[in-house]
Amino acid sequence: MRETVLGGIPHLTQFSIQALIRHIRRKHFTGLNRRIHFYFVTNGPLACSCPTSQRDASIFVHQPLNEPTTPDLVIEYLIKHQLLHMQLPHWETKWHLNEHSYSFWEAEKTISPHRRDAQSWIVANFFPWLVRPRLGMMRLKSNWKEVQNLSRMTIYESRQFCGAGDLRTW
Repeated sequence: MRETVLGGIPHLTQFSIQALIRHIRRKHFTGLNRRIHFYFVTNGPLACSCPTSQRDASIFVHQPLNEPTTPDLVIEYLIKHQLLHMQLPHWETKWHLNEHSYSFWEAEKTISPHRRDAQSWIVANFFPWLVRPRLGMMRLKSNWKEVQNLSRMTIYESRQFCGAGDLRTW
């Protein structure tokens, strides 16, 4: 399935991302009233989202995930994670912004039963290129293009690679 958006970057995934967003919204985010736009980008965090107007919001996912071998459950997990950011409030103090509260992680567990598999796949396939700064937002190193033509582990292989445990703390 080829969908083209922002900057003419074609979606190379084997499924329709817009159809996936519609399905996720119908099932988990019926009260979210913004139009959601999805873009693959070549810089910034692995995934992020932001409101672009009162009626629109955008989800940005880094280009290395734009591959036919990226499992749909990985993109589904990232979309759910970003939609949760739009739905749940974050808290901040003078020194800190926390977008991942206990209630956020609990809500994610409820709507993303395969989040562990998605996280394992990301870590197993991109670990040498991942940076996790203090604020918890995963970024790719500047040499991320090295990963573009490498073969990827399957979900099963990534489970074996990562083992048991919570990958939020790696």
